[in-house]
Amino acid sequence: MSARTVNLLRSLGAALATAGALAASGAQGQGVNNSDQPIDITADGLELIDAQRVQVWSGAVEAVQGTNRLRTRLLRVYHAPKPGAGDRKGQWGEPQRMVAEGDVYFLTPESAAKGELAVYDLNRDTVTMTGDVVLTRGESVVRGDKLVINTVTGLATLD
Repeated sequence: MSARTVNLLRSLGAALATAGALAASGAQGQGVNNSDQPIDITADGLELIDAQRVQVWSGAVEAVQGTNRLRTRLLRVYHAPKPGAGDRKGQWGEPQRMVAEGDVYFLTPESAAKGELAVYDLNRDTVTMTGDVVLTRGESVVRGDKLVINTVTGLATLD
């Protein structure tokens, strides 16, 4: 089974592209920003959990936006309730948080990031990647346990 959706990971792609460029180069700079382009998600399976307003993409998950690519085994997209709808089923609002887990790879033409878990908090404008994080750009390789990216400022911190 193949599943597709559009525009759910827009800021995640831009943030991780920027983080890869920043952390690997050791300086503040610009990453590949394809945030105005649609995102296609393909996976072996898609489950919608209506009561929790969660999309669960599973299997060989790949999200592509322009030249940016996110690969993982499991991607959960959590939505807020539709304004004024309360907790009624079928009333999905905007995405609030995205969680990619299971060997998460984010690839741009210039850099790559790998970790075990990536959480994008849309309310706080942050992406946190954990679990043996490895960032590469050309011949440069940077390793750490936790990468936190502010998607507004582009500031990235690797511990």
